[in-house]
Amino acid sequence: MNQDLFHLAVTIANAGFTAFRIAAPVPQLIAIVRNPGGARAISVLSWVLFALANASNAVYALVMAGDWLIFGINLVSAASCTTIAAVARYKQRRGERDGGPVTAAGAAPPARPPRAQRFEPVDRARTLVGC
Repeated sequence: MNQDLFHLAVTIANAGFTAFRIAAPVPQLIAIVRNPGGARAISVLSWVLFALANASNAVYALVMAGDWLIFGINLVSAASCTTIAAVARYKQRRGERDGGPVTAAGAAPPARPPRAQRFEPVDRARTLVGC
């Protein structure tokens, strides 16, 4: 295989797998939007760092390689990571305002004690005898 064909194959593979990064955050975004508990399990800092890494890759691709395709893919990926970070932070802040503290599992704490704690225990022996 000559060197030009090898470089083309590597470029196509890199662009292809990098393009998958654009679609990869979509399930995470859907989960954040659907989460009623404030998306507390989402690390906003991680997604901000992913966005910064993708943005720096975009700049590198353009400045060092002059590759507009890789630049565009990384820029879109950076935007999707930024979107996830922003939506997750919005949901977290809204969850804190609406329901107070949110548990790590993402569900709001119960508003009242469980059923067993609300009622006095029943003496089943007295109930059966009719006394």
